[in-house]
This record gives sequence, structure tokens and C-alpha cells, in this order.
Amino acid sequence: MLINPVLAESSVVLAVVLCVHMAMWNQHTWCCIALFIQAFYVQHKWDRLLRGGGAVFQFRPAANSGIVPASMVMPLLGLALKEKCSAAGNVYFERFSIVVTVTGMMLALFLSLIALGITRPVPTNTCVIAGVASSAILYTAKQTLTVSEVIEVLEVLLIFVYLSLIVLYLLPRCLTPGEALLVVGGISFIVNQLIKRSLNLAEVKGDPVNYFLPVVVVGSLLLGVFFALLFCFMESETWVSSLFFHMMTAVLGLGILMPWLSLFIGRHPIMWLLDFVTLNDRRLCLLGYWGFLAVVATCVVLHQNYQRQSGSKKHQASTVVRKYFHLIVVATYVPGLVYDRQLLHVAPWAAWRSSCSWSTCVTFGSGRWASCSGSCSPCSWTSGTPGPSS
Repeated sequence: MLINPVLAESSVVLAVVLCVHMAMWNQHTWCCIALFIQAFYVQHKWDRLLRGGGAVFQFRPAANSGIVPASMVMPLLGLALKEKCSAAGNVYFERFSIVVTVTGMMLALFLSLIALGITRPVPTNTCVIAGVASSAILYTAKQTLTVSEVIEVLEVLLIFVYLSLIVLYLLPRCLTPGEALLVVGGISFIVNQLIKRSLNLAEVKGDPVNYFLPVVVVGSLLLGVFFALLFCFMESETWVSSLFFHMMTAVLGLGILMPWLSLFIGRHPIMWLLDFVTLNDRRLCLLGYWGFLAVVATCVVLHQNYQRQSGSKKHQASTVVRKYFHLIVVATYVPGLVYDRQLLHVAPWAAWRSSCSWSTCVTFGSGRWASCSGSCSPCSWTSGTPGPSS
């Protein structure tokens, strides 16, 4: 007998929600149960829209919308953080965790509202269930949040709406609703926190490492959005366009992101990074070890490419080769978790930013973008034709 993967996935999520509810048993956990019920009903509407081609979100025909697990990630994470902060007596982060919980619920309700609005005929029963769950969540938010916290939730929701429109325009049919909720919701929360801290620099305190991640994420987002919009209407076949791209990348990186990060850490970011990685011999050893793993991974890739060129054109990576990379990933993270978690926090994001910069240079700085300029036009995006991002 075949097991429905959607039901199996929902059963696992329900078990997690019930475990959290039995452990904490408060009004927020009751709201999580209500959110799960309405997300379970709304997921079927999204799945039907995806199968029928009536949704802007689409990644692959065989994929489900993933609304149920995506809707519960942020609320459950906030509840877990609240319990930890409450046990530690940290009132500030306890309130922050409540904001995370309510924000996750609001974003999930907003995405459910979109599904109910574009479904025809209007699903009456699902609308009633969603209305009851929304009323319970709104009442709980009114009782547990202060005015400033409510404003913060609304700010994140507003940023989420604008970023969703940008993502749908630049990356049509590349994300399922669940993936969009997780990715855009997380970025919206980071953007809101970074804006608040930028407007209150006098209150900025703490380790500079804590400000590295938000600036990298928001900077990468702004850089990608800027060039994606620019090259929709600009030819990149000539060397002048390529030169303009690299100059603007340097201007945005060195003229905006670097000073922005220096406002938070109080030092030049590059000098701070050099002092950070050379703080002790352990960090230098970890960097050398990671460099060795990078060389090993490069050798595996080169060997695989050599086999592909010398053998058949249909040569594919074997399971053993994929397991090599799994082993390299584990060997990368475990020593960092054991010996230096701060360095492990900074290193992946520095590597990720370098990878994004290289990918952006390959995409926008070369003539490859011009070859697909016909499929990247705004007209083809709005008509539903998959662009290069698909």
C-alpha cells in the first residue's frame, strides 16, 4: 500500500506540534495547533493550484506546496527560544521570541489568504477554518504583545509582501509556496532587524560577529536585486556593460556595505576580519584544515570532470562520489562545532558571499546573460513563460 507523502509529512509535523504543546501548554501552543489545522486544509488548495498551473509559485510538477511544515517552522522555533530564555531569566529575548512566534503565524496566515483568494470556486469550509484560526491568533497577539511589538510584526509583514513581489517578478515559478514562506520570511525578519539597528546606532551593543550575518544577507539581496533589474533593460554584449557591472559592484560593496558594517562593529571590516581569524593558533589551524578539505573537494570535482570527458557523455556521479562530499561536509562542520563556533559562524557566510559574488560576475559580467535576454524580458515573465532562473 502506497503512503501519501503529504499525509506522512503532515503527521510528522503534527507530532512535533503536539509534543511542544504538551511540554509548554500555553495560548501560543494552542494557536500553533489552530495554525496547523488551517495550513493542512490550505495546503490542498495550493497543491491543486500547482497541479492546474493556476499558481505563480511552482518549482516542479511532482512537488507539493509544503505549506504545513513551512508554516510551523518559525512559530515552533520562537516557542523553543522562549522556553530557553525563560529558563535562563532573559526577559528581553523572551519577548523577542514571542515576536518571532507571532510573526511566523502572521506570515503563514497571509500566504493562506492568497491561496483562498485565488481559488475558484471559493472554498467555503476552508475559509471558515482559516477565519477561526486567524481570529484565535489575532486575539492571542492582542493579549500578549505590546504596541511596539505589534508594530514590529506589521513591519516584517510589510517587508514580506514587497519582497514576495520582487521574488515573483525576478524568479517566476522557481519556488513553492512553502519555500517562499521560509526564504522570504527569514530574509524579511533579518531586514527588519537590520533597519532597526541602523536607525538606533547608539544602542548597538554586543559582539561584532552578530552583525556580520545580517549585513551579508541584506547586502547580497540588494546587490542581486539591483543587477537583476538593471540587466532586464540593459544589453550586456559589449565590454562597456561588463566594465559598468564590475565598477558598480565595487561601488556598492566598498562604498555602501563596508561602511554599513563598520558602523556596527566600530572598525574597518577587513581589519576586524584579519584580527578575528588570527586571534589564536586554533583558528589558524582550523583555516588550514578547511583549506585542505577545499583542495580535496576540488580534486574530486576535477577527477569527476576528467571521467566525464574521457568516458561516455552520459556519465553521472556515482553514489560513492556523492558520499565523499557528504563526508567532507561533516568533516568541515564537526571540528568547528567542537573547537570554535564563532569562526564556524563567520566562515560559511564569508564563503557563501564569495560564491555569490563569483556567480554574479559569471552571470552579469559576461556575455552569457545576453544569450538569454529574450527569455528574460518582463513580458515573458508576466506571461508565465519560465525564464533562465527556472
